[in-house]
Amino acid sequence: MIPVSDPPKFTLFIADLGGGGAERVFVNLGKALSQSGYPVDLVVGTLHGAVYLDELPPDVRLINLGVSRMAFGAPSLIRYLRRERPSAILATGGHSSCLAVLAHQFSGVRTRMIVREANMVGQGLRAMMPLMRWAFSLAMWYCYHRADHMIAVSRGVADDLSGQLGIPWKKLSVIYSPLISNALQNRALEPLDHEWFQEGQPPVILSVGRLTAQKDQQTLIRAFALVRKKVVAKLVILGEGENRAKLEALISELGLASDISLPGFHKNPFAFMSRARLFVLSSAWEGLPGSLIQAMACGCPVVSTDCPSGPKEILQDGRLGRLVPVGDATSMAGAILESLSKGRKAPCGPEDLYPYTVEYSTREYIKILLGGKATPP
Repeated sequence: MIPVSDPPKFTLFIADLGGGGAERVFVNLGKALSQSGYPVDLVVGTLHGAVYLDELPPDVRLINLGVSRMAFGAPSLIRYLRRERPSAILATGGHSSCLAVLAHQFSGVRTRMIVREANMVGQGLRAMMPLMRWAFSLAMWYCYHRADHMIAVSRGVADDLSGQLGIPWKKLSVIYSPLISNALQNRALEPLDHEWFQEGQPPVILSVGRLTAQKDQQTLIRAFALVRKKVVAKLVILGEGENRAKLEALISELGLASDISLPGFHKNPFAFMSRARLFVLSSAWEGLPGSLIQAMACGCPVVSTDCPSGPKEILQDGRLGRLVPVGDATSMAGAILESLSKGRKAPCGPEDLYPYTVEYSTREYIKILLGGKATPP
């Protein structure tokens, strides 16, 4: 507990509390800030689809703006800022962050405005249609330059913000996400009711992420098809998304329906991570892939694409796990086979994971929220 007298109040702003990585990070951060003695409001656009409500302690005040689209949330957020006048507001997500900056400006409240960027802005913009890309890049440029400070979740994201949007380095800090806690370790030990993880079953390869183009599970499935020709193994992909039908069709086409499971979103992926033989990240791009870090914290060996950005930083240029080219199923299959042949050996020690702990990350966030400077990771 940090001793504080009349402590400043912090507001965390996010679109929702669905099953994504940013949502879990904000729940972890809200709990940790509260435990450090700071009053915390967690403000969300909607509670529709929320999955982390039971993880919020009672002393973190949850405020639901109740809007169907984030664009409609500005009036409610302006009223909140004028009423509560927090010392600092931290927003994450492109649309949510832009809304927060605009609401902050119109509110006229002298609140420190901080934006957290968790993804590669350039990659996200390139995936949009030309007119949408132009409009959103202009909105991000305008809003991000008007934030008091920006937090990038990796060095690669910081470089991207500087290069794509011209954010000056004096306004940028790199703080890895608060992902590893005692709660994670406890959840990893919970029972797992899945027949493939029972004793005597073939090794299970695990992947966790939304079923989207960004996560590129098609390459993982094609790589697994090559692996399956060499060894008996199973593949489990946790997550939900718009690519489910496409992935199921590919699995059927390759004749792998009995060897690949798509159970959907699971609130406790750590129980899977602690029992899988290998974790594979197949993403085309990331910011800082939390699932990769959490798998390592659960003692699971890892293979990852060398995508922009995050995996190379996390795996220390390949020292802690194999890096393979993006979209290369043959290289991924080779790395998977090599890793399987070595058995289940923990990839790293506590010192490698310390920058991703809730304790360390929260301390750095507090520095920025109070107007100070974070320590470079």
